[in-house]
Amino acid sequence: MARDKGGIFGFGIIGSLGVLRGRKEERRPTQMDELPNCDICKQKGTKREAHYDCKTTMGPWAYLCEFHKDLVGSTPCNKIEKRVKIAAAKTDKIPTVNIPISCDDVCEISCPHCGEPRTVEPDANYVVECENCGNKYKVVSFL
Repeated sequence: MARDKGGIFGFGIIGSLGVLRGRKEERRPTQMDELPNCDICKQKGTKREAHYDCKTTMGPWAYLCEFHKDLVGSTPCNKIEKRVKIAAAKTDKIPTVNIPISCDDVCEISCPHCGEPRTVEPDANYVVECENCGNKYKVVSFL
């Protein structure tokens, strides 16, 4: 009887399938800004938030609600959850954000307080109030 010797890291084929030495690998849920609607509920004209991205027994992958996951979902199945934005504490400090040099019409920067992305022109030089956390920061261009 042949045994799996474990490859380079001692996991071999079994490790590449998500099982590490007899234990299943824990996967964290995928986080999304907005949860999609269940694909099967959508076809029936109802709206339910999908909490799973699963391969179905019919073949294709679909976003599924709890009910339809139990009904037509098969493995592999990924759990999805709504991303929770952590608001930054209100502050009077006004940090500076430097715009990267770019030939594009617009650049994307992030709020230094909460990380919320914002689109600005590459030659911008002004103070901005973040739409997410309400804190101010200065946008400075090298152009």
